[in-house]
Amino acid sequence: MQGNNSTTKQRTIVYIDGFNLYFGLKTKKWKNFYWLNIQQLAQNILKSDQELVIVKYFTLRISSPPDKIKRQGTFIEALDID
Repeated sequence: MQGNNSTTKQRTIVYIDGFNLYFGLKTKKWKNFYWLNIQQLAQNILKSDQELVIVKYFTLRISSPPDKIKRQGTFIEALDID
């Protein structure tokens, strides 16, 4: 068992449900947050003893119409997260 080391940070993974995030923002009419920096948001909500390891973003790909498919693809590429 390791001793209590105050310099060791808790490794943290943040999981985002993209479908619910998007529709939650849409329901609230918070369009200005559609392009929020998800990694920065995750970093900002961590406690001082936590370290962000990775952000995982999950969503369904839409199948139509073509303009929405393109917008969703652009958005997912812009996230630039693993």
